[in-house]
Amino acid sequence: MRRQPLENVLMWRDLKYGFRQLRTKKLFAVTVILLLALGIGSNTVIFSFVNSLLLRSLPVRAPENLYLLEKNRVRQVRPDTSFFYQQFEEVAARKTIFSGAVAEEGWAGNSLQAFSNGTAVRLIATQMVSPNYFAELGVKAVAGRVLTAADATASSNIPVVLSYRFWRSEFDGSLAILHRTIRVRNYPFLVVGVLPNGFHGIDADRSPDVRFPISAALPLTGNSLFEPGGDYPLGFRILTRLAPGISERQSAAAIQAELDGLEEPLWRAWYARSSKPFPPSRLKENIDYQRAYRIDLLAAGHGVSELRKQFSHAAVVLMGAVGLLLLAVCANVAGLLLARSEERHGEIAIRLSLGAGRGRILRQFALENVLLAIPGALLGLAFAYGSSPWLLRLLPALGIGPYAPPVVLDVRPDGRVLLFVLVTCFLTIVLFGLAPVRRVLKVDLNERLKAQSRTVTAGSGNTIAAIQTALAVLLLTGATLMYRTFWNLEHVNPGFDRAHVVEFTIDPWDVGYSETQAATLIRELNGRVRALPGVRAVSFAVGEMMRGIGMKSTVVPAGQMLPANTFLNTSFNRVTSGYFESLGIPLVAGRALSAGDAGRKPTPIVVNRAFAAAFFPGINPIGQMIVAGVDGRKAPTAIIVGVVGTAKYRSLREQDPPIYYAAADEEHAGGTMYVRSYGDPAGLIRSVRRVLSRLAPGLPLVHALTLEQDVQDSLWQERFLTVLGAFFGLAALSLSAIGLYGNLAYSVARRSKELGIRIALGAQVRDIVRSVSGRIVWAIAIGLLAGAGAATFLLRFAGGLVFGIDPLDPVSFAAAAMVLIVCSVIAAIPPSWRAVQTDAAVALRQE
Repeated sequence: MRRQPLENVLMWRDLKYGFRQLRTKKLFAVTVILLLALGIGSNTVIFSFVNSLLLRSLPVRAPENLYLLEKNRVRQVRPDTSFFYQQFEEVAARKTIFSGAVAEEGWAGNSLQAFSNGTAVRLIATQMVSPNYFAELGVKAVAGRVLTAADATASSNIPVVLSYRFWRSEFDGSLAILHRTIRVRNYPFLVVGVLPNGFHGIDADRSPDVRFPISAALPLTGNSLFEPGGDYPLGFRILTRLAPGISERQSAAAIQAELDGLEEPLWRAWYARSSKPFPPSRLKENIDYQRAYRIDLLAAGHGVSELRKQFSHAAVVLMGAVGLLLLAVCANVAGLLLARSEERHGEIAIRLSLGAGRGRILRQFALENVLLAIPGALLGLAFAYGSSPWLLRLLPALGIGPYAPPVVLDVRPDGRVLLFVLVTCFLTIVLFGLAPVRRVLKVDLNERLKAQSRTVTAGSGNTIAAIQTALAVLLLTGATLMYRTFWNLEHVNPGFDRAHVVEFTIDPWDVGYSETQAATLIRELNGRVRALPGVRAVSFAVGEMMRGIGMKSTVVPAGQMLPANTFLNTSFNRVTSGYFESLGIPLVAGRALSAGDAGRKPTPIVVNRAFAAAFFPGINPIGQMIVAGVDGRKAPTAIIVGVVGTAKYRSLREQDPPIYYAAADEEHAGGTMYVRSYGDPAGLIRSVRRVLSRLAPGLPLVHALTLEQDVQDSLWQERFLTVLGAFFGLAALSLSAIGLYGNLAYSVARRSKELGIRIALGAQVRDIVRSVSGRIVWAIAIGLLAGAGAATFLLRFAGGLVFGIDPLDPVSFAAAAMVLIVCSVIAAIPPSWRAVQTDAAVALRQE
């Protein structure tokens, strides 16, 4: 009955004694705490990012039972998740298959509307949702209320809810905005609530600014959901919950026929009201294409994410890198704790001789390790929390098309992150911290008490040095590969003038301009910008440069046949006259496109050299005919009138893409305007803004930036990996150098008597240096070989991340090894010098 209180008293005494021990060794304690903070903090930062991107579930009710409907076509680059609203209603009605279903318009950023805050007009991302959207997902407002089924029929004072981010950034988080109106597309909407922070709908990393009920379709688009029209039909993503006992395959098969039956009449109704009439043959071809899909159900509990698709491979690599950094930290901490335990072997021997059990000694050291681990973990968490915003700033804006909403990835630590910190802390301090103590306890007690000359066994220290060296080689090699990849991409010749071009994106249709008004605006804007001082050329294009996306097509030379499985074998773009001059793409044969080429049949096109080489090798492509599709026996659809240089289109990584360019209507091109200057292009941005504000005060620029900025933005992943790789590599290098210095310095201090005797007996400087650092040199050599071997094995899987360089590039290996050797030599100089300068008489008197 008295044992438990006595144990508590003893533990309390051990805790106070451990605190006194660490207080007397402040430098040791601070060093270990900072090392633990570095290892735990860096791992927590990356794990928080991976957790948010790959592991965190949507903040909705029962996310594990959420499924997104997908259309998969044979001839389609990516799955399609866009359905007519009437198709959603059919899904929602099938209660025997789906226990619940909701719909949301497109994806975040797909629908842009002009928002006026009273002083300026800008585009915001909007989204319409089905009547039961928030009730089915179990989402409640943090202020006001969410949209309800009754709001779906509102005809005036249509209610809307704001995203938390938009509420904070636009209205400073003021509750006064509730029950007040905001103007979107110059139409008043009533704000009734604010959504919780972290809720982005089905998207994990981007969010619309304002959500509307379906009753807002008419004021936002000019068309009712049930009267299709406009340039493209409204598309909705359908999110479902499966009924009990129904599998994904069963539900997909059961709903396929119903959705198929609705597809054709809905598309025919839209084509009938479209502003662009379709000939009967093309109408049938388009409808057949739209119908030819297979329904699949995609598990959506973790949401969908463009960033996840782009970065999942790199995220795994980063987790591996921080894991290796943690191992390096553990090796360093183990070395320090080993030195500390060796220093206290006399204390341990006396306590054992007085009757203290080995378990009591282990507990004493474990408590001291906990005293080191707690502040280390807290500092690591603080480091992770403070550096997360910086990490997010390295990420790109996400979007398909001209507008890219900012990343809203939530990297705040949650329960999973805290559990990760606890497990990491336990493994670091318990497994690596107690191992040195167990080694000391295995030594014979009598030998400990009789020992007069106390020297440290070099084996463990050398092993730790070899481990640190191997880890540093691996991380430095990876960092070198990432840097050289980034350098290679930055110095790729893109085939266009990236230094003198400014890119502007406008969209007058999103603010309610008619076709005639938009054509007049584009014509006047083109003329006025062309007249600005310093402007060399101006043009418009439908497809943007360096956005990771672009239009693709399937073509064949007239008279030839391609295999039936040939699909999307070339890229294309629609551009106005002057485009090639605006981008600095050289004309190498034939002529450029002119304003009169729009609407001609067959369509005059200009191809790049890669296209000519792929489809007309060894012959002059000028005057050659091409046919859309794989059957070249059909009537020609285009004729080649010119050849230009090969320029990158989607990214700097793509290998000389074959591209053809067709003429766009000069007054209806819209999209992106490219302005090329004679000098610094950044100065043109303000001038063009002034011109646009005079022509159309209520029309915002979606974006305005130099083409060089666009190129740099396209390198976000390489820049992200280079920055983090440099951090990990330098941290591992520093740990290796610190560990080597500490190992040698401690060895010199403990071997002072031996070194004094050697010097007294006439040992030369080279003998002393060889004695002190001989074993450590072999340890470093073994570490270099082991690190090179590990890098050779692991970096083979990094082929998708590097560019213009082999993952097993020997130069990168050699550079990493050379840097490590130089740093090791520098770290070894002070303790070696101290060993050489040992005073024999002083050393012998001390012993």
